[in-house]
Amino acid sequence: MVSGIVNCRSVRWAGLFAGVLGAVLSSGAAMPAYAITSCTATEINAGFCVIDGQVNGDHVDLVGDSTRPGDAGSTGSSGGTGDGDELCTVIINDQCVGSSPPKNVDEPPAPPDSVSDLASFIPHRPAIAWQPAGWSFEDLPMNLYASASAHVVSGSLLGSSAQVRFTPARFRWIYGDGTGRWFSVRGAPWSAVQSAWWSPTATSHVFLDEGTYLVRLTVDHRAEYRFAGGSWHTVTGYVARAALSRTVTVVSGVTVLVD
Repeated sequence: MVSGIVNCRSVRWAGLFAGVLGAVLSSGAAMPAYAITSCTATEINAGFCVIDGQVNGDHVDLVGDSTRPGDAGSTGSSGGTGDGDELCTVIINDQCVGSSPPKNVDEPPAPPDSVSDLASFIPHRPAIAWQPAGWSFEDLPMNLYASASAHVVSGSLLGSSAQVRFTPARFRWIYGDGTGRWFSVRGAPWSAVQSAWWSPTATSHVFLDEGTYLVRLTVDHRAEYRFAGGSWHTVTGYVARAALSRTVTVVSGVTVLVD
């Protein structure tokens, strides 16, 4: 008569192992090597962190992509033999006919840990400056100039500091009288250029008729960015930012210029 002997303790451990292994395999998930929280200078130089700057209308977008390799996995070491309860799960006629799962299984390498981030940077709003303030005489120069200068806007990307430097480069004026002009300089008050009032300047404008005019200004900026305290990189294109429009009242009259 053939008798069957089942080692219950070994079966219980084998079932638990199989259940855990099945859950891991069915999920298809793997733990990353470590979570990305920031990019160091070493990782940037190694190519793990790639930053790109793009003009998008009235702002600059910095796009960061970071990828770090996962763990290489581990190789199971050979172990010594254990007792029969641990190695054999089913014994028939004093012979082992069923073995437990191998104890030393090579772990597959973890997939790379990747993340992307986006940060937008908007230049400061320029302003319309004028002399005299809000009004002028017809047929005489009104000194219109832009209140705008180079500045840096700071933020964060991939957990590290990021900065964009905006430099005014082009100035587009619309005067409301059917004319407009482009300048490469922002202009300055009469006192700064040592000129008397009503003198022409590099950015002054002459209104030929009485009336009320809506003056508009848009400043095109050059942009540069840097990441994690690194060097500055130029962004292709211009970033346009409009000033709040202002109304000018033009009247007729005679003024006496005094030196």
